[in-house]
Amino acid sequence: MSGFSLTSVVVHLQSLKSKLLLAFLVLGIVPMAAVGMLSYYRAYDFLQERSGRRMQSMSVDVAGKIDRSLSERYDDVQDFAFNAIERNSPSKLTDAANFYTQSYGCYDLMVVTDGKGKVVACNTVAFDGRPLDTNTLVGKNVQGQMWYESCINGRIPSGHSYFSEVSEDPDTLAVCGQSGPTIIFAAPVRNTEGDIVGVWSTRASVTRILGQITAEQAAAQVAEGIVFEQQVMTKSGLVLSDRDPQAIMKLNLIDAGVQAAGLGAKGESGFLEEPHSDRHNDQINGYAATKGYCDFPGLGWVVLSRLDSADATQSASMFRNVVVLVGGFGTIVILFL
Repeated sequence: MSGFSLTSVVVHLQSLKSKLLLAFLVLGIVPMAAVGMLSYYRAYDFLQERSGRRMQSMSVDVAGKIDRSLSERYDDVQDFAFNAIERNSPSKLTDAANFYTQSYGCYDLMVVTDGKGKVVACNTVAFDGRPLDTNTLVGKNVQGQMWYESCINGRIPSGHSYFSEVSEDPDTLAVCGQSGPTIIFAAPVRNTEGDIVGVWSTRASVTRILGQITAEQAAAQVAEGIVFEQQVMTKSGLVLSDRDPQAIMKLNLIDAGVQAAGLGAKGESGFLEEPHSDRHNDQINGYAATKGYCDFPGLGWVVLSRLDSADATQSASMFRNVVVLVGGFGTIVILFL
C-alpha cells in the first residue's frame, strides 16, 4: 500500500513539475514574445514610413533643382539672342558663343543662323576648352528643322524660347564625336525694329546638368551614411540619369514594370515598396515629377530615389534579433530551474 502511495506521489509530482514548467514558459516567454513582436512591427512600419518620406523628399528636391536649372537654360538663349544683334559679324558671334560655352559649362554646341536659315557662326571650343571643328556646320542651311522654323516664323513670342524633347542631336554628335541626351533651346534674334533676322540655338547636355544636381544630392546623403540610388527618366520612362551608363537612353522603367515610375509619369509624388527586378530584393522607391519653373513649363521628367528595405529597417531587425536571443536565453533558464 505504501509503495503504491509513493508511486502515486512521484507521478503527481512529475505531473505538477510539467505543469509548472509549462506555466512558467507561458507566463515568462509568451508575453515577452508578444510585446517584442508588436514592438518590432511598429518599429518596422515607422522606419519604413520615415525612409519612404525621406526618399520622396529627396526626389522632390532634385525635381525642383532640375526645373530651376532648365528654366535658366530657357532664359539663357533669350539673353544670347538679345546680345547677338550687337555682334553683327561672324567672328564676333563666334567669340560670344565660345565665351558662353566655357562660362556656363552645360552647353555642347551653339548655332547662330541668319534670317534665311544659313548657319553663320558656331562655337569653336568645347565647354572644357578643347578646340572644336565646326566648319562643317557653318554655311549649312537649317530650314525645315523644328527649332529654326518655330523661331523664324514668329511662333515663339518675345520673352519665351523654343525647347525640344530629349534626343541625341546629330549635329552635336558630328562635331563633338559624342552626343548623349540633349535638349535644344532656341530664340529669335531681333533687330532694333523688332524684326526677326536670325535664330540663336543652344544644345544643352542633359548628362552634365543632371550629373551636377544628383552628385550634390548623393554627397549630402553619403555624409549621413545613407546608401541609396537615384534615377531620372523622361515622362515616357526612358532613363536619363543612372549609375549604369549603359542604361541611359536605352532602359525604359515604365516598360520594365517599375510601379513608382508609372505613378511619377502621371505627375504624382509619393513612395512605395516594390521588388527590384534584377536584385530580387525589396526597395522603398520615392518618386516625384518635375513641374516647370517660371516661364519654363517643364518636361514632366520623373526622379526616383531608391533605398533597400533591409537598410531602411535595419534597426527594427536588430531589435527583433535581440528579442529572439533574450527569449531563447529565458527559455533555457526556465528549463534549467
